[in-house]
Amino acid sequence: MSHKTLRARSVRHALEQYAYPLRIVCFNAIEGWSRDATSDVADALSERIANSDAEVSQALQDFIQAYGTRPFNLQLALPLPLRILA
Repeated sequence: MSHKTLRARSVRHALEQYAYPLRIVCFNAIEGWSRDATSDVADALSERIANSDAEVSQALQDFIQAYGTRPFNLQLALPLPLRILA
């Protein structure tokens, strides 16, 4: 399984299954490696949330702010008034 696939799965699980994620570690027993993917997943979560209208729990917001390497600014979509220029 590729690194990209593992990250996508971890992001999906974080959004759907885990209420209070603390650390995310990827393991590959066949190749004999493991690594801390917490920041990668926090950044991917931040990006995914920014590009969707998914609800974000306070725990996930705290996780992203604690471990993300990019700024996490959740901006709410506001309707803009249309102005017709004549």
